[in-house]
Amino acid sequence: SLMVSGAYLFAGTWYDGVWKRTLSELTFTNPISYPTPVRFSLKQNYPNPFNPTTSVSFDLPRRSHVALAVYDVLGRELAVLVDEMREAGRQSVEFQADRYASGVYLYRLRADGFVQVRKMVLQK
Repeated sequence: SLMVSGAYLFAGTWYDGVWKRTLSELTFTNPISYPTPVRFSLKQNYPNPFNPTTSVSFDLPRRSHVALAVYDVLGRELAVLVDEMREAGRQSVEFQADRYASGVYLYRLRADGFVQVRKMVLQK
């Protein structure tokens, strides 16, 4: 087990006792970096169903102009989440739906000729 107290880190083991080190002695690493995606992809929102906020993620294999919008089931555009150039990699945006009624909504990603639509459920 590990414990930080003041300027010290304590590490205890069942077989070798307790080790004590100052935090200044520790070396920290950079966060894990993920490889650049190889294809465009629109992920399922999370959580789904949601109330009232959900996260929408998508993958970009290269820098692209991204248009991500939310629609009702009649195809009317309700919200534009992204309409700008984005760098390659995994991207994520939040959709705040507190002003919308419960129901099924669609979200569409357009980027560099790629188009994908998914559905989400707002449950109040």
